[in-house]
Amino acid sequence: MTLSSDCILYYALSESGVRGRATEGKVELHERDGLIVYDRFGMRNEYLSGERLRSWSVIRDGIPVPGWSHVMPEDAFRLTDHQEGIGEGT
Repeated sequence: MTLSSDCILYYALSESGVRGRATEGKVELHERDGLIVYDRFGMRNEYLSGERLRSWSVIRDGIPVPGWSHVMPEDAFRLTDHQEGIGEGT
């Protein structure tokens, strides 16, 4: 899935709990490795991929994309400051 200003990856890192978002590159969902993030040049971003992510959700046009989220309870209301319902259905 290609990221853009309309399709945004929101995330919280496992170790630090730092939250952020990505609007460039692409993401792929793998059963074994979890979410894999690639930069705009197609290189895997190890910092934002797999086990490095505690919580994540892909939001398209302000709505969570079904099946494209894994949000831990402690991040459900903190992952983004302005998205509602991000923790629902995950």
